Amino acid sequence: MIPKLVEVLKAPGFRALILKLLYHMSQEDKLKATFTYTECIPIVYQLIIHCPEPIVGKELVALAVNLTTNPRNAEIMAQDDQHEQLIIRAFQYRDTLLFKVCRNIAQFYPNSLDTLEKFMDRYIELAHTSDEHTDLLLELLGTMVYMPTDHWGEKLESFGMIEFLHNHLMNTYAEDDILLECVMLVGTVCRND
Repeated sequence: MIPKLVEVLKAPGFRALILKLLYHMSQEDKLKATFTYTECIPIVYQLIIHCPEPIVGKELVALAVNLTTNPRNAEIMAQDDQHEQLIIRAFQYRDTLLFKVCRNIAQFYPNSLDTLEKFMDRYIELAHTSDEHTDLLLELLGTMVYMPTDHWGEKLESFGMIEFLHNHLMNTYAEDDILLECVMLVGTVCRND
């Protein structure tokens, strides 16, 4: 049924309904692999990149979030320079859910680390200014956990990351998810000699 729905996804008149159906199907881990053998992921990527609204529609980005939790799907979503384009769009509009898609790609497709390295400074800078936006901060920290460890020594000093992490770890009002991501980021940083 998924390949047939993906074919109908190409028709703009049915797109909203089909995205909702595909989203519900993509919640099942067993079905996520099925999407790999369709044109769904390239279509979803194109719909995201060419979305006329600043923030990508919920159904579309939710489908992308679900699909990228599968390693093969994450690889397809990241191929060529697509991961980089998704990150650029996420930064341009500060789209939290699109940052979640980028985070999933970083987590489930380790070969995307070169792309992440290009944006390391921007992730750190935006994290410093996103304290009041906890959902966005969560996605930024969660992505930084997967960044290459080679450059963390210099980033700690140049961006004041030790103080940043210390403040978030000591903040008694911080959400548990933020604390967890800070602890995981400390673990990533500590892998650097």
